[in-house]
Amino acid sequence: MKLLAATNRYYLLLAGLLFTVGSVLLYVGVLWALREEVEERLFQQREYLTRAVQRTGKLPNTPFEGRTSVSATPQPTGLRDVLLLEPLENELEPYRQLTFPLTLDGRVQWVSLSKSLLETKDVRQLILLLLVGVLGALLGAWWC
Repeated sequence: MKLLAATNRYYLLLAGLLFTVGSVLLYVGVLWALREEVEERLFQQREYLTRAVQRTGKLPNTPFEGRTSVSATPQPTGLRDVLLLEPLENELEPYRQLTFPLTLDGRVQWVSLSKSLLETKDVRQLILLLLVGVLGALLGAWWC
């Protein structure tokens, strides 16, 4: 009987370790995929705006979700994480922002496209809740 109890203990430790490693890999993988999707959308929007400005010389009305801003002062180009004020809730919210120069009306302007990361936060919380629930169910079944 002692051998069976020791074997069960080792199996439980191994299962817990594998579950933990798998959970961390799943969590990191989903976060990476969501971040890549946000960045891909921002780059697609940049290409759309660049082509539209080359055709018309003006910035079109953008049908994008997220925010668009234009500045005459030089901005750091590329991707970055920023906190922007949400006017309805008067709170700072996380955004992924792509800034790039664009020539409008013969002058260089810096266009910033921003997409909210709150959707990714909701998905992160859901994954964490599900993984903790599954772990609780597995441990609960083991204790019974």
